[in-house]
Amino acid sequence: MPINSSPYTLATAIPPSRPASAVLRPSPVSPALRHQILTGNYIDLAHLLQPSLINVSQPRELQTSQGLMQLSHTINSRSKDLTPTEFALAFSIYRDIICSVYPDRRTELDDYLYIILDMAVRFGGNGFYNYHVFFTTQAAGRLQQFNQGTYWGTLDTELYCRIFAARTSLSCELCGAPSHPASMCTVVKPQLSSSRQTSVFNRLSSAAPLPSIIPKPLVIRPTVNVPIPKSIDKRGRPILYQGGRMVCNNFNHLGCSLSNCRLLHVCSFCGGAHARNSCPHNPTALPQ
Repeated sequence: MPINSSPYTLATAIPPSRPASAVLRPSPVSPALRHQILTGNYIDLAHLLQPSLINVSQPRELQTSQGLMQLSHTINSRSKDLTPTEFALAFSIYRDIICSVYPDRRTELDDYLYIILDMAVRFGGNGFYNYHVFFTTQAAGRLQQFNQGTYWGTLDTELYCRIFAARTSLSCELCGAPSHPASMCTVVKPQLSSSRQTSVFNRLSSAAPLPSIIPKPLVIRPTVNVPIPKSIDKRGRPILYQGGRMVCNNFNHLGCSLSNCRLLHVCSFCGGAHARNSCPHNPTALPQ
C-alpha cells in the first residue's frame, strides 16, 4: 500500500458538521431499564435489543366475578442466549448508558467486550454468554450485598476455567492455530485444490516462531538434458533444506536408523534439535 504523502491528517482536519437531514432517534431503552442499569442490577441484554412492553411500575389487575384481583409480575428470567453479533450490539448500548454517567469506565468496558468476543471466536457455542451471565450476576450481587464494585476489564480466571476447562478451542483448518477460525486466517490463503501435500508454511501457527527451514522450490528448466529437481521424496514427503543441507525426513517421521546419516537431524518444522512429532511449536501432527 503506498504511503500517503498528503500533509493532512485527522489532527488537521476541519471538524465535520452534523447533516441537516440527520434525524434524532429516541433511545430504545426505557427510563425504567436505564435506571436499573445505572443502579448496578443484573440486566438481561436481550431486553436492550427487544425492549419489553411490560411496565413493572403499573399493577397487574384481573377483573373476576368476585371483584378486582391484583396479579404479581412475572419473575425476570434469562430470555435467550445472544449470538456474538447480538451481544456486541446489546453490550454497546449498555456501555454507552454506563459511560453517559461514568465516562471513565469506557476503556474498562471496551476491554470486557474484547474479552467476551475473544471467547466467542476461540470456543464458539454459548460459553461466552454463560461467562457474561455469571460474571454480571456476581458483580451485581457483590454490589448489593457488600457495596463493592467489580472491575470488568480483566479476565476472571476462576470463572473462565469453570466454563471452558472441558471445552476444546476451535482451531483454524488452514494453519492449525487455536486462536482463530479459517475465515479469519491471515497466515495462509485458502487453496482451491484439495491436495494432501501441504507445505510447511500452510501448517505454520501464528503463535509459533517463524521456521528457519525453507522448502526446496520446484524449478522447471527448458532443456530436456538437465534433470528436474524433485520437491518431494519417494514417499511423498517434502524435501527441506537448512543452511544448504538437506533435512532427514526419516528422522522426523519414524526415526533414522542410519548410524552415519549425512542428512541433518533437526526438526522439519522449527529447525530445533528434536524430531517434528515432538516439536513444542507444531500445532498439528505430521501426516503419515
